[in-house]
Amino acid sequence: MNKEQTVIDFATFTLMDVEELIQWNIINFFGQKDEHDPFSDKKILEYEDFIKEGILTSEIILNQNCNLELKSISDLLSTVEINNLLNYLNENFTEGYPDGDGFGPPTNLKFTTSDLYRLFNKYLELRKYNQNVFISYYKQMLHIIEFDAQKFIEIEKHKIINIEKTKDLLNLDLSTEYIENKKNEYKRKLFKSIENNNFQFKGFSDEKGLYFDFNKSLISYLEFLNKEDHSKIVYTVFYKGFENSLDYLLYQFLEDKLFNTKNIENNDSTPDNKDLLKDLSHLKEKHKKLVVFLSTKNFIESEIDVILNILANNKYSNLNKRNISDINQIEFYNFCYLFYILEYFEENENIDFSKLKNFKYILNFDKKNILNYSKTDYQKYFKGIDSHTKKIDKLYEKIEKDLQITKERLKPIP
Repeated sequence: MNKEQTVIDFATFTLMDVEELIQWNIINFFGQKDEHDPFSDKKILEYEDFIKEGILTSEIILNQNCNLELKSISDLLSTVEINNLLNYLNENFTEGYPDGDGFGPPTNLKFTTSDLYRLFNKYLELRKYNQNVFISYYKQMLHIIEFDAQKFIEIEKHKIINIEKTKDLLNLDLSTEYIENKKNEYKRKLFKSIENNNFQFKGFSDEKGLYFDFNKSLISYLEFLNKEDHSKIVYTVFYKGFENSLDYLLYQFLEDKLFNTKNIENNDSTPDNKDLLKDLSHLKEKHKKLVVFLSTKNFIESEIDVILNILANNKYSNLNKRNISDINQIEFYNFCYLFYILEYFEENENIDFSKLKNFKYILNFDKKNILNYSKTDYQKYFKGIDSHTKKIDKLYEKIEKDLQITKERLKPIP
C-alpha cells in the first residue's frame, strides 16, 4: 500500500478504538445501505473510497514519501504530519451520547501523541502479518462475522450436546460406534471446507464451552490472505458465508464433549508451551498472595489463570487461556477495578494509586510484557477526573461473552 492508503487505514484503525464514536459511519463500512434498496441514495462504495470520504488525507499529509519498512509512526509521518493527524482526529470526531443515556453531551476526542504511538504499535503488530491489505477492513469484518458466528455456534453446540446425550441411550458397543460415526461426519465436513479453501477461525474448547479467539483469528486471517492474489482482493460489504469457517472449532468442541480431548492444536506438549507453563507457574508463585486473594473472591483456578493472562498482556493465550479481544486503555483500567486488582494492591500491598509512579504495579505486572498505557490517564481515572465507569457496560458484555463471567461476580460500581 502507498502512504495515503496506509494513513487512512491507520486512522480508521485508530478510530475503532473509540467505541462511542458519533460519526459511526466512518468505521461502520458494513452498515452501508444495500445498493438494491430503493430508498438508498447512493451506490455502495468500495472500502478505500468509503474511508477516503471520511478521512481527508490532504489535510494530514504534506509529503507522499515515506520509509516503506515501517518500524515506527515516524517512518510513515513527519512530526508535523503526526500533529496534523492528531489535530484532524480530535477536531473532526466526537464521542459520547446525549444526557438521556447518562453519558453527557458529545465531546471531541482526546487522543494524545502517546496514544497515536501506542495505537500505531498495535497496528504494526498486525501489519507484520500482511502489509498489502487494509487491516482495518478485516478487523471490522471479523467483528461483524463474530456477532453472527456466536449465534451460529450456539445452535451447533446444542446439536453436539444432544449427540452426547443420545449416546447414553445406546448400549456400549452401539454408543461407541455412534460417536465414532459422528466424529467422522464432522471430520469429513472439516476436510471439505479445507479443500474449498475456507479460512478456519481460531479458538478452543474448555470447561466453559467454545471460545472464539478474535485476536488469533484476525492474525490468522491476515496470514491466510498472503496466499491470495492481492490484485484480486475486493473490499465489499458482501463477505462470504462464514459457517464453513467454523468447522474446525466445532470439530474441536465435539472431540472435547464426546472424547474428553482438550483442543487439537496448541496442546501443552509443545516445547514453547512447556516453557509458557513454567512461566505461568513462576508468575503465580511470584504473585501468590494475589492468587489467594482472588480465590477469596470466589474465582476458581482456571478463572485466576485467565485474569493473570490478561494482566500479562495475553502472554499465556497459547495455553488456551481466554482473553478479552481488543481491550483498550480505559477498559484495562476498568478490568483491574472490576476484578479487584486495584483493591488488592491498595489493601494488601499498601499501594497509593493517587501517585503516578504506582501504576507500574498493574502496567508492569509482568516485566517482560509491559503495557504502554498512559500512567497520567490512569491517575485521572483513579482520581475521578474521567470516571472509570465510562463505557463500562461494553466491558461487561466482553467479560460475559469472552470470559463467561457474570457481572454479579465482579466488584460493584459505587
